[in-house]
Amino acid sequence: SLYRDKFDLNRPLIQLVLCGCRRHFGAAGFCLGPVQAPYFQDASLLIAADCTAYAYGNFHQEFMKGKITLVGCPKLDDVDYTEKLTEIIRHNDIKSVTVVRMEVPCCGGIEAAVKSALQASGKFLPWQVVTISTCQSQSACHCDFTAAG
Repeated sequence: SLYRDKFDLNRPLIQLVLCGCRRHFGAAGFCLGPVQAPYFQDASLLIAADCTAYAYGNFHQEFMKGKITLVGCPKLDDVDYTEKLTEIIRHNDIKSVTVVRMEVPCCGGIEAAVKSALQASGKFLPWQVVTISTCQSQSACHCDFTAAG
C-alpha cells in the first residue's frame, strides 16, 4: 500500500495506523498493520488518538520513544479497534501498553477498546492511560497520568 512504502517496517520505532484506510485511501476496515510482526515481540505499545501528537508538543519525545505506536481515531474511523488489538496482544510478547488520548468524549472509544482487548487477550500486562488536556492557559495545561492496570 502507499502507507507501507513510506516506512521501513523493520525499524525499532514504527507508527502504524489502526484503521484509517477508509479515511486516507478509500478502503474500509482494518487493512493497515499486521497482527503478528517481529517488531511486536517484546514491545511496549503506545496506542494513541491521532490528534494527540498535534495537541502535545513533546509527544514524540515523551511517548513514542522506544515504543511501537498504533494510531487511530474512534470518531472518524467508524470501527471498533478491540478485535485487532486483542489479536496483536494475544499473538505477541507485549511488555506494556500506554494509551494516549484527549479529554474529549470521543477519545473514550480508544481507551475502552484497549481495556476490552487486554481483558479478551487473557494476558495481564502493565498499562496506563494518559489524558491530554487542552486549555487556554499554558500554566494550567497538563497530562493526567492514570494508572489503569
